[in-house]
Amino acid sequence: PETPARTVEDRSWIIMAAVSEPNAPNGWALLWGGIKRSVTGYEYTPDKKNIDLKAVTAEFLGTLLLTFVGCGAATVHGAGTPITRLIIAFSFGMTVMAVAYAIGHHSGGHLNCAVTFSLVLGGAVTWNQGLANVVAQCFASIVACILLVIIHPCELDLTTTLATNIPAPGFTDWQVILAEAMGTFLLCFTVWETAVSKVASCGKNSCLVIGMSVFLAIQVLIHVDGCSINPNRSLGPALVSKLRSCSNYTAGGISALWMMWVGPLLGALLAALSRLVFAPKAVFLKQQMPVDWGTVSRSETGYGMDSRTSLDLKAGMAEFVGTGLLTFLGCGVASLNGADTAEKKLTIAMEFGLGVAVLAFATGHHSGGQLNPAVTLSLVVGKEVTVRQGVVNLACQVLGCVVGAALLAAVVPCDKDLTMSLASNSVAPGYGLGHAIFGEAIGTFLLCFTVWETAVVSVSQTGKNACLAIGGSVMISVCMLIPVTGCSINPARSLGPAVVSSFRGCDNYAPGGLQDLWIMWLGPCLGGILAAFARRPLSLLPVERSPPSSPALPATAATL
Repeated sequence: PETPARTVEDRSWIIMAAVSEPNAPNGWALLWGGIKRSVTGYEYTPDKKNIDLKAVTAEFLGTLLLTFVGCGAATVHGAGTPITRLIIAFSFGMTVMAVAYAIGHHSGGHLNCAVTFSLVLGGAVTWNQGLANVVAQCFASIVACILLVIIHPCELDLTTTLATNIPAPGFTDWQVILAEAMGTFLLCFTVWETAVSKVASCGKNSCLVIGMSVFLAIQVLIHVDGCSINPNRSLGPALVSKLRSCSNYTAGGISALWMMWVGPLLGALLAALSRLVFAPKAVFLKQQMPVDWGTVSRSETGYGMDSRTSLDLKAGMAEFVGTGLLTFLGCGVASLNGADTAEKKLTIAMEFGLGVAVLAFATGHHSGGQLNPAVTLSLVVGKEVTVRQGVVNLACQVLGCVVGAALLAAVVPCDKDLTMSLASNSVAPGYGLGHAIFGEAIGTFLLCFTVWETAVVSVSQTGKNACLAIGGSVMISVCMLIPVTGCSINPARSLGPAVVSSFRGCDNYAPGGLQDLWIMWLGPCLGGILAAFARRPLSLLPVERSPPSSPALPATAATL
């Protein structure tokens, strides 16, 4: 009998088929949609034989819009002030968010060949689909820059290069590559853990989180090389501005282009390798040690169920990665931006607050996204986390912050560190020990109380949005405490920069971080313990009113 014609569900369009049988081993097809995808746009079972041209078209349009808006904002505003840098970061980050919402259901909304590269290496996207996406992304970036040339005359381009990525003076090639690798790792790790992983519960909110991760990376890397973390975003401006031949053209974009590919692709590779640890079926040390490795049953926010009884080393690893990235991002912005104006203080508060939110989204389903020894202590005191799990988490948090501070020291030269201590925390002149301890305790109480009442208690209906509330509480605390102590509310965040900067040996080193370190542990730990006790009255079960014919309630019950 004749083999029935190949059909594709959901009214997809087969543009070309090189097979006569559906199961031919060497067959492949160009499709126009019709692929079953998750809510975030990733195929349930990627088919190596197919290339979805609808996904390719979506990537072309999305990358064109991203390059046009992001590089356009940089071109007209420049990056000479904290406000204009904030505008650029928002333009790129929010465009990634908006476009990912718009095209995610067609292609996953990669918009970045480093993201595509990571997904191909990790098996979420086939190599032929990935190659087609990369070609579309690179071509779209070039077309977007041609459109920018039509709109913006040479003399009105404040970057003189259509926002080409060029290493800033004082930074070496390898510092640029390391910074780009860190920023791209953050982005790709967020994509994997919010949009791709089957155990993540972000849904379409992953687009918001991914856009926020781009914003966070730009806030740090814009001081280093203008921030690429996206090779095709660097390719278009470098080529078009070179061919444009403006009289005010600044050379360097073409010669630095290799760094904008090597760094992001290295970060993408590391993010793909992280799947060996964080993939739902990864066992890693499971066979070597009598502990759990990600098999703990958790709630949507990472708490409850088995989190009270089991020791989960994957949770510890998630805390290590999360706190390391948080230290690199938050202290990086403070070090490179300084904190001498209101705009700079707001930038630092946003970096820490949104950083906590993004990393809690990315690691919450593994560990609860604690990222802070004071939060862990509060959860242990409140018996939501076991003592041994708390010890493992705390050790990983401290180690993560030290590693994050060391990576930051490798990226930021001594003369570029405006805090002269990698943003270590110390008591500001005019404030006493009591002021600092009390302020840190109150700020940490706000954070831990928010964690308890949004992410832990079963009656909360916040779900994964608890991460936004927790990040908001951090942002508020930083705004309040940055003039007092620089704002710790996280003992590990204070330990890493203080230790690394003291051993760094910079001539401009500002002491104080180590001698005030005990304050940055005592205050936050007090606030965490108080939050554990303060939430107990709110956890009491409601007392029902007695019917009119029933005896009166005992005095103690009536009081409750």
